[in-house]
Amino acid sequence: MTIFTTSGKNGASTQVDENTRFWSDIIVCVGIIALFGVSAFLLQRINQPIGPKGIPSTVSTDLINLPYYTLRSVFRMMLALIASLIFTIVYGSLAARSRRLGKVLIPLLDILQSVPILGFLSATVTIWLVIFPGSMMGVEAASIFAIFTSQAWNMTFSFHRSLLSEPKELDEAVRSLQLTHWQRFWVLDMPNAMIPLLWNCMMSVGGGWFFLTASEMISVNNHTYALPGVGSFVAQSAAENKLGNIWWAILSMIVVVLAIDFFLWKPLTAWAERFRITQSASDEERKSAVLTLIRHSHADEVISKLFSPIREWLEIITRPFGRTGSQWPRKASQRKLGDLVFNIVMAVLILGLAAQMLYFVATRTG
Repeated sequence: MTIFTTSGKNGASTQVDENTRFWSDIIVCVGIIALFGVSAFLLQRINQPIGPKGIPSTVSTDLINLPYYTLRSVFRMMLALIASLIFTIVYGSLAARSRRLGKVLIPLLDILQSVPILGFLSATVTIWLVIFPGSMMGVEAASIFAIFTSQAWNMTFSFHRSLLSEPKELDEAVRSLQLTHWQRFWVLDMPNAMIPLLWNCMMSVGGGWFFLTASEMISVNNHTYALPGVGSFVAQSAAENKLGNIWWAILSMIVVVLAIDFFLWKPLTAWAERFRITQSASDEERKSAVLTLIRHSHADEVISKLFSPIREWLEIITRPFGRTGSQWPRKASQRKLGDLVFNIVMAVLILGLAAQMLYFVATRTG
C-alpha cells in the first residue's frame, strides 16, 4: 500500500494511504462538478428575457419552490460577496498605498457607509434596467448590488486597517528584498489581512440575510419587481397570511446557514490559521472535515500546476510598476507640488460633478 504525505496546519505533515487519497479525489471532483453545474444553471436562469407581461410583481408561494428560491438567494449573496472582495482589495489597496488617494477614498467610504441600503437600491435599479434592457439580469444586478452595499464597506475598512498595521519588521524585510508590488501583495499584504478579512466576510454575509426581502421585492416609483428567492417568498407569504410558509422559510435559512458554515467558513477559518502572526501556536487547533478531505486529495497539486503559469505571467507584467523600497525619497518641494496638482484635479472633478447634479435637478424639476 502506497503512503502519501500531505501538509496540515503550520506545515505539519500527515500520512495518507492510497485508498483514502483516491476516495478524497472522487469526492472533491464530484463536489466541484456539482458546484459548477449548479452555478451554470443559476446563471442561465438569472439571464432570462423579460416576458410579455413584464417583470413579475409577485412570486409563487408553493412550498415545492422553496428549495429553488433558497438556491437563488444564496447564489445572489455569493455573487455579491465576490464583488465585495474585489472592491475591498482594489479600493483598500489604493487607499492604503497612496497617501493622496487615501485622503479622498476613506472619507468617501464613510459617506457611502452612511447611506441607507434601500437608498442605493432605489437610486440604482433604473440604471441597472437600462444597462440590461429586456433581461431579468437588470433586476438581478440591482438585487446583487443592494446586497453588495451591505457587505463591502466594513470589509474595505477592515482590509485598509490591516494594510496600515502591518508589522514593521515584516515591512522592512519586504522592502529590503525589493519585491514587486504584486509579490508584496501575496507575500505580506494578503496573509496579514486574511484572518480579519475572513471574519468580516462572515459577518457581512450574515448581515446580508436581513436585506433579502428588500433586495428581492424591489419597490420603486409605485412598481414592484419580484425575484425568486427566500426573501420574496417570505414577503409574499406574509402578504397572503401564510404563516406556515414563513416557518418553512426560516427552517430553510437555518439549514443554509449551517451548510455554508460547514462547507465554506469552517474550512477557510481553519486554513487561515497558518497566517496568524503570533509568538506561539493557537491553543486550540481549528478543524474542518472539508479542509481535511481537500488536503487528502490531489487538489493542492492540481491547483498549483494550473495557476503556476498564470502567477509567473502576472509577476512578469507587474515588474514595470516598480519594486517596494526601490524609490528614492522625494524632496519636500516635489511632494508639495504633487499635492497641489492633486488637489486642483480633485477640486475640478468635484465642481464638475456638482454642476452635473445641479443641471440634472434643474432640468428634471423645471
